[in-house]
Amino acid sequence: MTHSTPRHPLSLTVLIASSLLVVPPPAAGQVPRLALEDCAPENVVGPARCGTLKVWENRDARAGRTLDLYVVVLPASGETSEPDPIYVLTGGPGSAATGSAPGWSRSDARARRTIVLMDQRGTGRSNVLDCLYPDDAPVDVYLGQIFEPEHIAACRARLEGEADLTQYHSPHSLDDLDDLRAALGHEQINLLGSSYGTRAALVYLRRHEPHVRSVVLQASMSMRQVMPMGMAQDAEGALHGVLADCAAMPACAAAYPNLEDDYRVAVEGARRPVAVRIRDPRGGAEVDGTLRPAGFAEALRAMMYDPNATRDIPRFLHAAATQHDYSGFAQFGATRAYNIARLAATGMYLSVTCAEDIPFADGAQEYAAGEGTFLADHRARSHFEACRRWARGRVSDDFHAPVVSHVPALVLNGAHDPVTPPRWGADVATHLSRSFHVVIPHGGHGWGGLEGVDCVAAIRDAFIEDPTARPDTTCLERIRRRPFN
Repeated sequence: MTHSTPRHPLSLTVLIASSLLVVPPPAAGQVPRLALEDCAPENVVGPARCGTLKVWENRDARAGRTLDLYVVVLPASGETSEPDPIYVLTGGPGSAATGSAPGWSRSDARARRTIVLMDQRGTGRSNVLDCLYPDDAPVDVYLGQIFEPEHIAACRARLEGEADLTQYHSPHSLDDLDDLRAALGHEQINLLGSSYGTRAALVYLRRHEPHVRSVVLQASMSMRQVMPMGMAQDAEGALHGVLADCAAMPACAAAYPNLEDDYRVAVEGARRPVAVRIRDPRGGAEVDGTLRPAGFAEALRAMMYDPNATRDIPRFLHAAATQHDYSGFAQFGATRAYNIARLAATGMYLSVTCAEDIPFADGAQEYAAGEGTFLADHRARSHFEACRRWARGRVSDDFHAPVVSHVPALVLNGAHDPVTPPRWGADVATHLSRSFHVVIPHGGHGWGGLEGVDCVAAIRDAFIEDPTARPDTTCLERIRRRPFN
Protein backbone atom coordinates (compact mmCIF):
# COMPACT_ATOMS: atom_id res chain seq x y z
CA MET A 1 0.00 0.00 0.00
CA THR A 2 1.26 3.46 -0.81
CA HIS A 3 2.00 5.99 1.93
CA SER A 4 -0.42 8.83 2.56
CA THR A 5 0.65 12.37 1.74
CA PRO A 6 -0.93 15.70 2.60
CA ARG A 7 -3.74 16.49 0.23
CA HIS A 8 -2.90 19.21 -2.23
CA PRO A 9 -5.20 18.69 -5.22
CA LEU A 10 -3.61 18.98 -8.64
CA SER A 11 -0.31 20.33 -7.31
CA LEU A 12 1.79 17.74 -9.11
CA THR A 13 3.18 19.48 -12.17
CA VAL A 14 -0.25 20.33 -13.50
CA LEU A 15 0.01 22.78 -16.33
CA ILE A 16 -2.75 25.30 -15.71
CA ALA A 17 -3.17 27.68 -18.63
CA SER A 18 -3.76 31.32 -17.82
CA SER A 19 -6.20 31.45 -20.71
CA LEU A 20 -7.82 29.13 -23.22
CA LEU A 21 -5.72 30.34 -26.16
CA VAL A 22 -5.73 28.10 -29.22
CA VAL A 23 -2.36 26.38 -29.29
CA PRO A 24 -1.29 23.21 -31.09
CA PRO A 25 -0.66 19.99 -29.18
CA PRO A 26 2.93 19.52 -27.98
CA ALA A 27 5.58 17.95 -30.12
CA ALA A 28 6.48 14.32 -29.54
CA GLY A 29 8.16 13.86 -26.16
CA GLN A 30 6.86 17.09 -24.67
CA VAL A 31 4.42 17.23 -21.74
CA PRO A 32 0.89 17.78 -23.13
CA ARG A 33 -0.88 21.07 -22.50
CA LEU A 34 -3.80 21.04 -20.10
CA ALA A 35 -6.06 23.96 -19.26
CA LEU A 36 -7.95 23.52 -15.97
CA GLU A 37 -9.98 25.84 -13.78
CA ASP A 38 -12.33 25.59 -10.81
CA CYS A 39 -15.80 24.51 -11.89
CA ALA A 40 -19.13 23.32 -10.55
CA PRO A 41 -20.55 20.58 -12.81
CA GLU A 42 -24.25 19.91 -12.33
CA ASN A 43 -25.03 17.56 -9.41
CA VAL A 44 -21.36 17.20 -8.46
CA VAL A 45 -20.63 17.44 -4.73
CA GLY A 46 -17.44 19.11 -3.55
CA PRO A 47 -14.65 20.86 -5.44
CA ALA A 48 -13.91 20.08 -9.06
CA ARG A 49 -11.53 21.22 -11.76
CA CYS A 50 -12.58 21.24 -15.42
CA GLY A 51 -10.85 21.97 -18.68
CA THR A 52 -9.53 20.62 -21.93
CA LEU A 53 -6.59 18.61 -23.18
CA LYS A 54 -5.50 19.39 -26.74
CA VAL A 55 -4.46 16.44 -28.90
CA TRP A 56 -3.99 15.72 -32.58
CA GLU A 57 -6.95 13.97 -34.18
CA ASN A 58 -4.50 11.99 -36.30
CA ARG A 59 -1.91 11.02 -33.70
CA ASP A 60 0.29 9.29 -36.27
CA ALA A 61 0.54 12.23 -38.68
CA ARG A 62 0.64 14.84 -35.86
CA ALA A 63 -0.83 17.35 -38.28
CA GLY A 64 -4.22 18.65 -39.31
CA ARG A 65 -7.25 18.86 -37.04
CA THR A 66 -6.85 19.09 -33.27
CA LEU A 67 -9.31 18.00 -30.59
CA ASP A 68 -10.08 19.57 -27.23
CA LEU A 69 -10.87 16.68 -24.88
CA TYR A 70 -13.06 17.61 -21.92
CA VAL A 71 -11.68 16.73 -18.48
CA VAL A 72 -13.19 16.76 -14.98
CA VAL A 73 -10.93 16.16 -11.98
CA LEU A 74 -12.49 15.50 -8.56
CA PRO A 75 -9.84 16.05 -5.87
CA ALA A 76 -9.75 13.58 -2.99
CA SER A 77 -12.16 14.65 -0.27
CA GLY A 78 -10.37 13.34 2.83
CA GLU A 79 -7.75 14.97 5.00
CA THR A 80 -5.02 12.96 3.30
CA SER A 81 -4.79 11.54 -0.19
CA GLU A 82 -2.81 8.90 -2.01
CA PRO A 83 -0.64 9.93 -4.98
CA ASP A 84 -2.19 7.40 -7.36
CA PRO A 85 -5.62 8.57 -8.62
CA ILE A 86 -8.45 6.56 -10.15
CA TYR A 87 -8.94 7.06 -13.90
CA VAL A 88 -12.46 6.07 -14.97
CA LEU A 89 -13.16 4.48 -18.38
CA THR A 90 -16.82 4.11 -19.29
CA GLY A 91 -18.76 1.92 -21.68
CA GLY A 92 -20.48 2.00 -25.04
CA PRO A 93 -18.22 2.59 -26.79
CA GLY A 94 -19.62 6.09 -27.00
CA SER A 95 -20.52 7.17 -23.47
CA ALA A 96 -18.96 10.24 -21.87
CA ALA A 97 -16.89 9.54 -18.76
CA THR A 98 -17.63 12.96 -17.28
CA GLY A 99 -21.32 12.06 -17.18
CA SER A 100 -20.49 9.81 -14.22
CA ALA A 101 -18.95 12.69 -12.25
CA PRO A 102 -21.99 13.16 -9.95
CA GLY A 103 -21.84 9.56 -8.75
CA TRP A 104 -18.08 9.53 -8.33
CA SER A 105 -18.19 12.80 -6.42
CA ARG A 106 -20.18 11.01 -3.70
CA SER A 107 -18.25 7.75 -3.74
CA ASP A 108 -16.28 6.34 -0.82
CA ALA A 109 -13.38 5.79 -3.20
CA ARG A 110 -12.96 9.56 -3.49
CA ALA A 111 -12.08 9.91 0.19
CA ARG A 112 -8.45 8.92 -0.39
CA ARG A 113 -7.95 9.29 -4.13
CA THR A 114 -8.55 11.89 -6.78
CA ILE A 115 -10.98 10.79 -9.49
CA VAL A 116 -10.04 11.67 -13.08
CA LEU A 117 -12.62 11.65 -15.87
CA MET A 118 -12.06 12.53 -19.51
CA ASP A 119 -14.57 12.33 -22.34
CA GLN A 120 -12.93 10.01 -24.84
CA ARG A 121 -12.49 11.48 -28.31
CA GLY A 122 -15.84 11.24 -30.12
CA THR A 123 -17.93 11.35 -26.92
CA GLY A 124 -19.55 13.93 -24.68
CA ARG A 125 -17.84 17.30 -25.06
CA SER A 126 -14.88 15.89 -27.00
CA ASN A 127 -16.09 16.29 -30.61
CA VAL A 128 -19.03 13.96 -30.08
CA LEU A 129 -19.93 11.65 -33.00
CA ASP A 130 -23.66 11.30 -32.42
CA CYS A 131 -26.26 10.05 -34.88
CA LEU A 132 -29.52 11.36 -33.44
CA TYR A 133 -32.83 11.08 -35.25
CA PRO A 134 -34.68 14.36 -35.80
CA ASP A 135 -37.27 15.23 -33.16
CA ASP A 136 -40.13 14.76 -35.64
CA ALA A 137 -39.07 11.26 -36.76
CA PRO A 138 -41.81 8.63 -36.43
CA VAL A 139 -41.68 6.55 -33.26
CA ASP A 140 -41.08 3.46 -35.39
CA VAL A 141 -37.40 4.45 -35.75
CA TYR A 142 -37.02 3.34 -32.12
CA LEU A 143 -38.88 0.05 -32.65
CA GLY A 144 -36.70 -1.56 -35.32
CA GLN A 145 -33.14 -2.69 -35.81
CA ILE A 146 -30.45 -0.92 -33.85
CA PHE A 147 -28.71 0.53 -36.94
CA GLU A 148 -30.96 1.71 -39.78
CA PRO A 149 -28.80 1.68 -42.96
CA GLU A 150 -30.01 4.94 -44.51
CA HIS A 151 -29.74 6.77 -41.19
CA ILE A 152 -26.18 5.51 -40.67
CA ALA A 153 -25.14 6.55 -44.19
CA ALA A 154 -26.60 10.04 -43.67
CA CYS A 155 -24.87 10.33 -40.29
CA ARG A 156 -21.53 9.46 -41.83
CA ALA A 157 -21.99 12.10 -44.53
CA ARG A 158 -22.74 14.74 -41.90
CA LEU A 159 -19.95 13.83 -39.49
CA GLU A 160 -17.23 13.61 -42.12
CA GLY A 161 -17.33 17.40 -42.31
CA GLU A 162 -16.32 17.54 -38.64
CA ALA A 163 -14.12 14.50 -38.08
CA ASP A 164 -11.89 11.91 -39.71
CA LEU A 165 -13.94 8.93 -38.58
CA THR A 166 -11.02 6.56 -39.06
CA GLN A 167 -9.11 8.18 -36.17
CA TYR A 168 -11.59 7.41 -33.36
CA HIS A 169 -10.42 4.01 -32.19
CA SER A 170 -9.14 2.68 -28.88
CA PRO A 171 -5.36 2.91 -29.40
CA HIS A 172 -5.59 6.63 -30.18
CA SER A 173 -8.04 7.20 -27.32
CA LEU A 174 -5.85 5.49 -24.76
CA ASP A 175 -2.76 7.34 -25.91
CA ASP A 176 -4.83 10.49 -25.34
CA LEU A 177 -5.40 9.25 -21.80
CA ASP A 178 -1.71 8.81 -21.25
CA ASP A 179 -1.20 12.39 -22.41
CA LEU A 180 -3.64 13.41 -19.68
CA ARG A 181 -1.73 11.37 -17.11
CA ALA A 182 1.51 13.07 -18.11
CA ALA A 183 -0.08 16.52 -17.99
CA LEU A 184 -1.42 15.89 -14.49
CA GLY A 185 1.95 14.61 -13.35
CA HIS A 186 0.69 11.21 -12.14
CA GLU A 187 3.44 8.63 -12.21
CA GLN A 188 1.09 5.71 -11.51
CA ILE A 189 -2.69 5.42 -11.81
CA ASN A 190 -5.47 2.98 -11.00
CA LEU A 191 -7.64 2.14 -14.00
CA LEU A 192 -11.33 1.46 -13.48
CA GLY A 193 -13.17 0.36 -16.62
CA SER A 194 -16.74 -0.73 -17.16
CA SER A 195 -18.07 -2.65 -20.18
CA TYR A 196 -16.22 -1.31 -23.25
CA GLY A 197 -14.14 0.62 -20.72
CA THR A 198 -12.58 -2.73 -19.77
CA ARG A 199 -11.26 -3.13 -23.31
CA ALA A 200 -10.00 0.44 -23.08
CA ALA A 201 -8.26 -0.36 -19.79
CA LEU A 202 -6.61 -3.43 -21.29
CA VAL A 203 -5.43 -1.44 -24.31
CA TYR A 204 -3.93 1.17 -21.97
CA LEU A 205 -2.31 -1.57 -19.89
CA ARG A 206 -0.73 -3.05 -23.00
CA ARG A 207 0.58 0.31 -24.22
CA HIS A 208 1.51 2.02 -20.94
CA GLU A 209 1.94 -0.71 -18.32
CA PRO A 210 4.67 1.02 -16.26
CA HIS A 211 2.17 3.71 -15.26
CA VAL A 212 -0.52 1.31 -14.00
CA ARG A 213 -0.70 0.45 -10.30
CA SER A 214 -3.95 -1.60 -10.46
CA VAL A 215 -6.83 -2.41 -12.79
CA VAL A 216 -10.53 -2.95 -12.02
CA LEU A 217 -12.57 -4.44 -14.86
CA GLN A 218 -16.36 -4.27 -14.29
CA ALA A 219 -18.51 -6.29 -16.74
CA SER A 220 -15.22 -7.37 -18.22
CA MET A 221 -14.68 -7.93 -21.90
CA SER A 222 -11.79 -9.99 -23.17
CA MET A 223 -9.41 -8.79 -25.85
CA ARG A 224 -10.30 -12.03 -27.62
CA GLN A 225 -13.96 -11.03 -27.68
CA VAL A 226 -14.95 -9.84 -31.16
CA MET A 227 -18.32 -8.13 -31.41
CA PRO A 228 -20.91 -9.25 -32.44
CA MET A 229 -19.59 -12.82 -32.42
CA GLY A 230 -21.33 -14.99 -29.80
CA MET A 231 -23.83 -12.27 -28.94
CA ALA A 232 -26.93 -14.30 -29.82
CA GLN A 233 -25.88 -17.34 -27.82
CA ASP A 234 -24.69 -15.27 -24.87
CA ALA A 235 -28.01 -13.42 -24.75
CA GLU A 236 -29.89 -16.71 -24.91
CA GLY A 237 -27.91 -18.14 -22.05
CA ALA A 238 -28.46 -15.05 -19.92
CA LEU A 239 -32.20 -15.13 -20.58
CA HIS A 240 -32.55 -18.72 -19.45
CA GLY A 241 -30.62 -17.82 -16.31
CA VAL A 242 -33.25 -15.17 -15.57
CA LEU A 243 -36.07 -17.63 -16.26
CA ALA A 244 -34.42 -20.12 -13.91
CA ASP A 245 -34.29 -17.42 -11.22
CA CYS A 246 -38.06 -16.97 -11.61
CA ALA A 247 -38.67 -20.72 -11.34
CA ALA A 248 -36.62 -20.79 -8.12
CA MET A 249 -38.78 -18.11 -6.45
CA PRO A 250 -42.14 -19.59 -5.30
CA ALA A 251 -44.22 -16.48 -6.01
CA CYS A 252 -42.83 -16.08 -9.54
CA ALA A 253 -43.12 -19.81 -10.28
CA ALA A 254 -46.76 -19.77 -9.15
CA ALA A 255 -47.61 -16.69 -11.23
CA TYR A 256 -45.89 -18.02 -14.38
CA PRO A 257 -45.90 -21.83 -14.16
CA ASN A 258 -45.31 -22.26 -17.91
CA LEU A 259 -42.72 -19.57 -18.44
CA GLU A 260 -40.53 -21.54 -20.85
CA ASP A 261 -43.60 -22.14 -23.02
CA ASP A 262 -44.51 -18.45 -22.75
CA TYR A 263 -41.02 -17.60 -23.95
CA ARG A 264 -41.25 -19.84 -27.02
CA VAL A 265 -44.71 -18.56 -27.99
CA ALA A 266 -43.70 -14.93 -27.48
CA VAL A 267 -40.58 -15.28 -29.63
CA GLU A 268 -42.56 -17.01 -32.38
CA GLY A 269 -45.24 -14.30 -32.31
CA ALA A 270 -42.59 -11.59 -32.68
CA ARG A 271 -41.23 -13.02 -35.92
CA ARG A 272 -43.70 -10.72 -37.67
CA PRO A 273 -44.29 -6.99 -37.08
CA VAL A 274 -46.68 -6.29 -34.20
CA ALA A 275 -48.93 -3.23 -33.84
CA VAL A 276 -48.41 -1.54 -30.47
CA ARG A 277 -49.53 1.57 -28.63
CA ILE A 278 -46.92 3.20 -26.39
CA ARG A 279 -45.94 6.49 -24.81
CA ASP A 280 -43.65 8.42 -27.13
CA PRO A 281 -40.28 8.60 -25.31
CA ARG A 282 -39.80 12.16 -26.60
CA GLY A 283 -42.84 13.61 -24.89
CA GLY A 284 -45.08 11.03 -23.31
CA ALA A 285 -48.07 11.25 -25.67
CA GLU A 286 -49.62 7.91 -26.60
CA VAL A 287 -48.86 6.92 -30.18
CA ASP A 288 -49.38 3.93 -32.44
CA GLY A 289 -46.31 2.14 -33.70
CA THR A 290 -45.03 -1.10 -35.18
CA LEU A 291 -42.64 -3.30 -33.23
CA ARG A 292 -40.50 -5.10 -35.77
CA PRO A 293 -38.83 -8.46 -35.09
CA ALA A 294 -35.40 -6.90 -34.63
CA GLY A 295 -36.88 -4.33 -32.23
CA PHE A 296 -38.42 -7.05 -30.06
CA ALA A 297 -35.18 -9.03 -29.96
CA GLU A 298 -33.10 -5.98 -29.06
CA ALA A 299 -35.54 -4.93 -26.33
CA LEU A 300 -35.46 -8.37 -24.70
CA ARG A 301 -31.66 -8.50 -24.91
CA ALA A 302 -31.33 -5.01 -23.44
CA MET A 303 -33.63 -5.79 -20.51
CA MET A 304 -31.07 -8.27 -19.23
CA TYR A 305 -28.43 -5.57 -18.82
CA ASP A 306 -30.14 -4.39 -15.63
CA PRO A 307 -31.42 -6.68 -12.85
CA ASN A 308 -34.23 -4.19 -12.21
CA ALA A 309 -35.44 -4.48 -15.79
CA THR A 310 -35.28 -8.28 -15.71
CA ARG A 311 -37.98 -8.24 -13.04
CA ASP A 312 -40.52 -7.44 -15.79
CA ILE A 313 -39.45 -10.16 -18.23
CA PRO A 314 -41.78 -12.96 -17.00
CA ARG A 315 -44.78 -10.63 -17.02
CA PHE A 316 -43.99 -9.27 -20.47
CA LEU A 317 -43.43 -12.75 -21.91
CA HIS A 318 -46.70 -14.00 -20.44
CA ALA A 319 -48.65 -11.04 -21.86
CA ALA A 320 -47.10 -11.55 -25.29
CA ALA A 321 -47.76 -15.29 -25.29
CA THR A 322 -51.33 -15.25 -23.94
CA GLN A 323 -52.67 -11.92 -25.24
CA HIS A 324 -50.34 -11.07 -28.13
CA ASP A 325 -49.56 -7.94 -26.12
CA TYR A 326 -46.03 -6.74 -26.85
CA SER A 327 -46.50 -3.24 -25.47
CA GLY A 328 -44.16 -3.88 -22.52
CA PHE A 329 -41.27 -4.81 -24.78
CA ALA A 330 -42.10 -2.00 -27.20
CA GLN A 331 -42.19 0.64 -24.46
CA PHE A 332 -38.93 -0.52 -22.92
CA GLY A 333 -37.23 -0.79 -26.31
CA ALA A 334 -38.34 2.60 -27.61
CA THR A 335 -37.46 4.41 -24.40
CA ARG A 336 -34.05 2.77 -24.19
CA ALA A 337 -33.23 3.37 -27.86
CA TYR A 338 -34.11 7.04 -27.53
CA ASN A 339 -32.11 7.49 -24.33
CA ILE A 340 -29.09 5.42 -25.33
CA ALA A 341 -28.58 7.52 -28.47
CA ARG A 342 -28.17 10.54 -26.19
CA LEU A 343 -25.97 8.82 -23.64
CA ALA A 344 -23.67 6.94 -26.02
CA ALA A 345 -22.66 8.39 -29.39
CA THR A 346 -23.58 5.95 -32.15
CA GLY A 347 -20.92 7.31 -34.48
CA MET A 348 -18.25 6.65 -31.89
CA TYR A 349 -19.58 3.12 -31.39
CA LEU A 350 -19.22 2.48 -35.11
CA SER A 351 -15.80 4.10 -35.45
CA VAL A 352 -14.50 1.82 -32.70
CA THR A 353 -16.21 -1.43 -33.60
CA CYS A 354 -15.92 -1.07 -37.39
CA ALA A 355 -12.15 -0.82 -36.92
CA GLU A 356 -11.59 -3.19 -34.01
CA ASP A 357 -14.25 -5.89 -34.37
CA ILE A 358 -15.97 -6.27 -37.72
CA PRO A 359 -12.75 -6.87 -39.74
CA PHE A 360 -12.02 -9.82 -37.43
CA ALA A 361 -15.58 -11.22 -37.36
CA ASP A 362 -17.28 -13.89 -39.48
CA GLY A 363 -20.80 -12.84 -40.38
CA ALA A 364 -21.91 -16.16 -41.84
CA GLN A 365 -20.72 -18.00 -38.74
CA GLU A 366 -22.58 -15.66 -36.40
CA TYR A 367 -25.79 -15.76 -38.47
CA ALA A 368 -25.74 -19.56 -38.27
CA ALA A 369 -24.96 -19.51 -34.53
CA GLY A 370 -28.02 -17.35 -33.93
CA GLU A 371 -30.46 -19.89 -35.34
CA GLY A 372 -32.88 -21.03 -32.65
CA THR A 373 -32.15 -18.07 -30.37
CA PHE A 374 -34.45 -15.10 -29.78
CA LEU A 375 -31.81 -12.68 -31.07
CA ALA A 376 -31.29 -14.75 -34.23
CA ASP A 377 -29.18 -12.74 -36.71
CA HIS A 378 -30.86 -9.39 -36.01
CA ARG A 379 -28.09 -7.67 -34.06
CA ALA A 380 -25.19 -9.15 -36.03
CA ARG A 381 -26.62 -8.44 -39.48
CA SER A 382 -27.46 -4.85 -38.52
CA HIS A 383 -23.92 -4.32 -37.21
CA PHE A 384 -22.25 -5.71 -40.33
CA GLU A 385 -24.51 -3.65 -42.59
CA ALA A 386 -23.77 -0.46 -40.61
CA CYS A 387 -20.03 -0.96 -40.90
CA ARG A 388 -20.33 -1.41 -44.65
CA ARG A 389 -21.60 2.18 -44.66
CA TRP A 390 -19.07 3.60 -42.20
CA ALA A 391 -15.51 4.86 -42.61
CA ARG A 392 -13.21 2.16 -41.29
CA GLY A 393 -10.03 2.83 -39.35
CA ARG A 394 -7.28 0.29 -38.85
CA VAL A 395 -5.78 -1.42 -35.82
CA SER A 396 -2.91 -3.87 -35.72
CA ASP A 397 -3.48 -7.46 -36.78
CA ASP A 398 -2.66 -8.62 -33.23
CA PHE A 399 -5.14 -6.23 -31.59
CA HIS A 400 -7.17 -9.14 -30.16
CA ALA A 401 -4.20 -10.94 -28.65
CA PRO A 402 -4.62 -11.38 -24.87
CA VAL A 403 -3.01 -8.76 -22.65
CA VAL A 404 -0.38 -10.42 -20.47
CA SER A 405 0.59 -8.52 -17.33
CA HIS A 406 1.65 -8.84 -13.69
CA VAL A 407 -0.23 -5.69 -12.67
CA PRO A 408 -2.85 -6.57 -10.00
CA ALA A 409 -6.34 -6.79 -11.47
CA LEU A 410 -9.87 -7.29 -10.13
CA VAL A 411 -12.18 -8.77 -12.78
CA LEU A 412 -15.94 -8.60 -12.20
CA ASN A 413 -18.78 -10.16 -14.22
CA GLY A 414 -22.51 -10.61 -13.70
CA ALA A 415 -23.75 -14.20 -13.71
CA HIS A 416 -26.52 -13.39 -16.23
CA ASP A 417 -24.75 -10.81 -18.39
CA PRO A 418 -26.04 -11.02 -22.00
CA VAL A 419 -22.99 -9.36 -23.59
CA THR A 420 -19.95 -9.96 -21.33
CA PRO A 421 -20.77 -13.21 -19.52
CA PRO A 422 -18.35 -14.64 -16.94
CA ARG A 423 -16.44 -16.74 -19.45
CA TRP A 424 -14.93 -13.59 -20.91
CA GLY A 425 -13.74 -12.34 -17.55
CA ALA A 426 -12.25 -15.75 -16.84
CA ASP A 427 -10.35 -15.53 -20.11
CA VAL A 428 -8.93 -12.12 -19.16
CA ALA A 429 -7.90 -13.35 -15.72
CA THR A 430 -6.01 -16.28 -17.26
CA HIS A 431 -3.46 -13.87 -18.71
CA LEU A 432 -3.19 -11.49 -15.76
CA SER A 433 -0.99 -13.33 -13.27
CA ARG A 434 -2.09 -11.29 -10.22
CA SER A 435 -5.81 -11.20 -10.94
CA PHE A 436 -8.95 -12.10 -9.01
CA HIS A 437 -12.11 -13.02 -10.92
CA VAL A 438 -15.40 -12.41 -9.13
CA VAL A 439 -18.86 -13.38 -10.45
CA ILE A 440 -21.83 -11.39 -9.11
CA PRO A 441 -24.82 -13.67 -8.38
CA HIS A 442 -27.89 -12.72 -10.46
CA GLY A 443 -25.99 -9.79 -11.97
CA GLY A 444 -26.50 -8.63 -15.53
CA HIS A 445 -24.24 -6.24 -17.39
CA GLY A 446 -24.66 -4.20 -14.23
CA TRP A 447 -25.82 -5.26 -10.80
CA GLY A 448 -27.72 -2.28 -9.47
CA GLY A 449 -31.09 -3.20 -7.98
CA LEU A 450 -29.96 -6.44 -6.37
CA GLU A 451 -30.28 -6.70 -2.59
CA GLY A 452 -26.93 -6.57 -0.80
CA VAL A 453 -25.06 -5.46 -3.91
CA ASP A 454 -23.31 -2.60 -2.11
CA CYS A 455 -20.73 -5.16 -1.08
CA VAL A 456 -19.37 -5.21 -4.65
CA ALA A 457 -18.27 -1.58 -4.33
CA ALA A 458 -16.71 -2.47 -0.97
CA ILE A 459 -14.74 -5.29 -2.61
CA ARG A 460 -13.63 -2.93 -5.37
CA ASP A 461 -12.57 -0.15 -2.99
CA ALA A 462 -10.68 -2.58 -0.72
CA PHE A 463 -8.84 -3.94 -3.75
CA ILE A 464 -7.75 -0.45 -4.83
CA GLU A 465 -6.47 0.21 -1.30
CA ASP A 466 -4.38 -2.97 -1.33
CA PRO A 467 -4.37 -4.73 -4.71
CA THR A 468 -1.99 -7.40 -3.43
CA ALA A 469 -4.49 -8.85 -0.94
CA ARG A 470 -7.01 -11.53 -1.90
CA PRO A 471 -10.48 -9.94 -1.84
CA ASP A 472 -12.90 -11.02 0.86
CA THR A 473 -15.94 -12.03 -1.20
CA THR A 474 -18.03 -13.69 1.51
CA CYS A 475 -20.58 -10.85 1.28
CA LEU A 476 -21.57 -12.09 -2.18
CA GLU A 477 -23.48 -14.89 -0.46
CA ARG A 478 -25.93 -12.29 0.83
CA ILE A 479 -26.80 -10.89 -2.60
CA ARG A 480 -30.41 -11.65 -3.50
CA ARG A 481 -32.67 -10.91 -6.42
CA ARG A 482 -35.67 -8.74 -5.66
CA PRO A 483 -39.10 -10.30 -6.40
CA PHE A 484 -40.25 -10.37 -10.00
CA ASN A 485 -43.11 -8.02 -10.90
